[in-house]
Amino acid sequence: MTSVAAAGPPPGSADAVGRAFEVTFAPSAAQVGRMRRITRASLRNWALPGALIEDAELVVSELVTNAIDHGHGCVGLRVRHVAEGLRVEVSDDSTSPAELRQVSADEVSGRGLFLVDTLTTAWGVSEGGRTTWCLLPLPPETT
Repeated sequence: MTSVAAAGPPPGSADAVGRAFEVTFAPSAAQVGRMRRITRASLRNWALPGALIEDAELVVSELVTNAIDHGHGCVGLRVRHVAEGLRVEVSDDSTSPAELRQVSADEVSGRGLFLVDTLTTAWGVSEGGRTTWCLLPLPPETT
């Protein structure tokens, strides 16, 4: 089960602020790559810079992977171009909030939120723990 919705100014419009897309899907590792591709295609359509698109793909990959590996139920991805930046939200039915943790050098996983923290101006978890969000900064010429 997958549903996709898009909103905002028409394609080709000079003003991408206010654009958004949202995807809901059953948790599966195969969906991580699909969500990266959907994100990349949408942000290219909004004419956002390549470096921002690459950072957004990485953030989406990490947050979606966390939701699939540690969450429950269907996963939702929402990306919005807001005045402050690019807001990425990933939701599931788990009430256990995502937490930044220290990992040892020999651990092969557990660095996802560290990457999110490094690439974004802010990140957090909604009250109730169901949504992890972050804000990627926009270059000045795209605001």
